[in-house]
Amino acid sequence: FLFFHLIMKTTHQATTKLEFLTANEDKKLTTILCNHFSIGQSELARAALRQLFAIAPDQALSLLRNLILQGRPSNWLCSPSIPSVSHFLALCVSEFKDLIHGDTTYSNQYLPLYLISRLEFELVILADASFDDVPPPISPFSPEVLAEIRFMSAIAFESKYRNSGPMSISSYSQLTLSKKALEELRLFFCKRPFFGWQLAIRLCSLQVDRVYESIHRLFIEIVAEFMCKNQYNKVYEFLQYMM
Repeated sequence: FLFFHLIMKTTHQATTKLEFLTANEDKKLTTILCNHFSIGQSELARAALRQLFAIAPDQALSLLRNLILQGRPSNWLCSPSIPSVSHFLALCVSEFKDLIHGDTTYSNQYLPLYLISRLEFELVILADASFDDVPPPISPFSPEVLAEIRFMSAIAFESKYRNSGPMSISSYSQLTLSKKALEELRLFFCKRPFFGWQLAIRLCSLQVDRVYESIHRLFIEIVAEFMCKNQYNKVYEFLQYMM
């Protein structure tokens, strides 16, 4: 009995002395998680996220949700595994879904549909053009034009899925594509007509006269240029996606 009592006392003392190691563990893991994300270490960040979810699930989900809705800090770095903001947000969405999958406790947790659709659009249409810190060999869009397109597509998706009607916010009615954006869009439409058409549909869905007229004029100029050069195959390839 004395031996057992001695063991229990020793264990209690050791546990008491080591409590500082587990104190505020959720805050420490949050810091570690953000540190890994900030330098593009996605796998280490995912491991820290799993640990955080195990001890503080609400905090883990809240952190992911904030990153998804508000975006990552501008000084966080990209990496080959997370080459753009779109890829980073897509990773956060994927992790968010994985954590709450099949758990009815978090059935009230959801992400805005417009945001999910916008991310899917960006990854499909702009994935190879949206590398922020690790650009591909040939990037069709400069960072400022890419930001312009992202902004417009974000407005379009939000307007659609919130049932607020196209361009319900009057301050957006004067939106227009910059001269540089039109030049880069022209090249993108010529080189990748299918993806270019998908992008054009999204931009025109804003139902802003200036944007629609600019895209329409751009298409006419591209077709006219191909025909002047007797490049009828390119005319057919370009037009088939508009039928």
